[in-house]
Amino acid sequence: MRQTTIRGNDCLPNVFPLQKGFIDKAWHRPFLDPGDVDNNYTKTTIGGATDGDVTISATGHVGGSLRFANNSTDDDSGALLRGLATVKAASREVTLAQSYGVGGVSDATECDLWLGWGVADTDAVGGITDFVGFRKVDGSTAVQAVLIRNGSDVVAATVYTLVAATPVALSIHVQVKEDGTGVTSWFVNGRCVKTYVSTIHPLSEEFFAGLIQWQTGAGAAQTFDLCLDEGCFSFELVSSAS
Repeated sequence: MRQTTIRGNDCLPNVFPLQKGFIDKAWHRPFLDPGDVDNNYTKTTIGGATDGDVTISATGHVGGSLRFANNSTDDDSGALLRGLATVKAASREVTLAQSYGVGGVSDATECDLWLGWGVADTDAVGGITDFVGFRKVDGSTAVQAVLIRNGSDVVAATVYTLVAATPVALSIHVQVKEDGTGVTSWFVNGRCVKTYVSTIHPLSEEFFAGLIQWQTGAGAAQTFDLCLDEGCFSFELVSSAS
């Protein structure tokens, strides 16, 4: 089997080795090119007052960065869905490794933040049926490791306290077996902070897509900077079923 390693940079210290399967999809998005968003994501912006209140654009940050910014309205939202959806894990062994370099938020309390993989939903804040990754809700600085299946939280553990204007690397590693069982690990700045074994992993039941969503929680100008979106998805067919 070929091994692929996702290497980090100054914003992403974690390293993930993928030991099984072959690489089906891999990506590295340091957001150096403004066109990178339009070419690789489906972008949705929802305004608290009117649509288009959030802009998502590349910045001049060294190494590349993507900035979400609003126009001072509460509940402004910007969401990105990756242009690929994974195959279901049914009859397959699947490995997913994903890392996000969060460059910082201007307000660590008054915002919602979702980073991970879920069903193709452009408004996770409003409710999502299946998701694995990180969640921070408006009114709190607690970043949670989250696994949601059929609309219910299976895992919701606080693993980090978000601080304004402070970079952090958030990563997940998922391995799902043919029978639907799975192991999910969450990492903060390269350190494993939570591991959960699923009897039925949502990745075995649904087509997933990469999901990034930021929503403001106060009527003030705010920003969210994402300096890296990097990962890979691999699978090994272990039966003739598709």
